[in-house]
Amino acid sequence: MVGFDLYPLQSWCRFDSFGDVFAAQKELVQLASGKPTFQWIEARRMDCNDPRLDPTPETVRAETWLAIAAGAHAIGYFPNDWSPEVAAEIAREKREIETLVPALTQPALDARAGGSSLRVGARELNGAVYVIVVNASRSPASDTIVVPALGDRTLLTLDGTGSVAASAGSFTDSLGPLEVHVYVAPPVAL
Repeated sequence: MVGFDLYPLQSWCRFDSFGDVFAAQKELVQLASGKPTFQWIEARRMDCNDPRLDPTPETVRAETWLAIAAGAHAIGYFPNDWSPEVAAEIAREKREIETLVPALTQPALDARAGGSSLRVGARELNGAVYVIVVNASRSPASDTIVVPALGDRTLLTLDGTGSVAASAGSFTDSLGPLEVHVYVAPPVAL
């Protein structure tokens, strides 16, 4: 397994460089040539003393799903003495990721967004298509998400509270700052 750490908040001291978590993971997946990959996620203050740069549950969630959308097979959190709020978010992420492990270990599907700050990853397992959309910015964003394997299907949110309809492999999505949407499109009925 090949992994790395990239801490935009606590190593680079940058307020809004979350897209680099996705881009670097994509690059590692290519370099790893089929080997499983992982990424460390920053979980508390380390090097940058500006409180606006402290990792929060929202930044931990966004960085976690950016790495997974880009192909990470595993996630680590560093350092291991985080706040109770971040601990609760890590536990939430663990539960969600565990439900998706069989799908997340599948090869990536063609998946993309236009020129916005939205980052997209998709996998297919047993005919179901799993789509992860993450807003890599602290500003709201909307975009057309293209996943050709979807065709004309309805996608349900992982928690079952929302849905979107894909037409010809695309749909429009709107996310708040650092928001994550994880969707599942059930297999096509025969």
